[in-house]
Amino acid sequence: MKTNIKKSLAITALALSGSLFAAQSFGAVLNLSGSSSIGSSGATIGLGLDLNAPGLITVVNPIFGINTGDYAPLLLNAPFTFSATALDLSNMSTFNINGPASSGTYVVSQLIIKAQDANFLDVYTRGLFTPGSLLGTQSGGCATGGNTCAVSDTSLRWSFTKSGDSVSASGSLSSPAVTLNVPEPASLSLLIIGLIGGAANLRKSTKKLAS
Repeated sequence: MKTNIKKSLAITALALSGSLFAAQSFGAVLNLSGSSSIGSSGATIGLGLDLNAPGLITVVNPIFGINTGDYAPLLLNAPFTFSATALDLSNMSTFNINGPASSGTYVVSQLIIKAQDANFLDVYTRGLFTPGSLLGTQSGGCATGGNTCAVSDTSLRWSFTKSGDSVSASGSLSSPAVTLNVPEPASLSLLIIGLIGGAANLRKSTKKLAS
């Protein structure tokens, strides 16, 4: 009798723990996973003559194009707008984007000019994407099955190309953030020290051979 009671209690505990796990999984908060390509009708530059010193850059009619993963419902029929009408390379906040309640917002915390010359400009930004209220509609994404999307590490990258008097623009918004392979200052210092040490050893070896 006691054995049967113990077995019943064990089965009940197991069932309860399983249902609790299912409930926690059902209501989990997961990071965004997806991307959106951004096209435009072109861009205009401010007082500068080329992309070396463009001044303010205005993206003409930005359109969020192919949306994948968790971005599919977040951007559907709810286009984003930039915080300012023109992008300012010296002001990260102009690269922020806002959407209606059903989309979300992207706030930049890092801006890096990856490449820049008279005819080409590649700007990388990284920050946080806060999803809006349109959740639980896509299949296979973080909002599936009652889950919700968390504030996520995100990158926004813009490329501008100048040809004659016209400037074309394209961008990509990605979560998780697409990272840049930029050496850290400490790594650069170690590399320089290593090169100096290697050069000193080479000089010593050369002197020994000469003597």
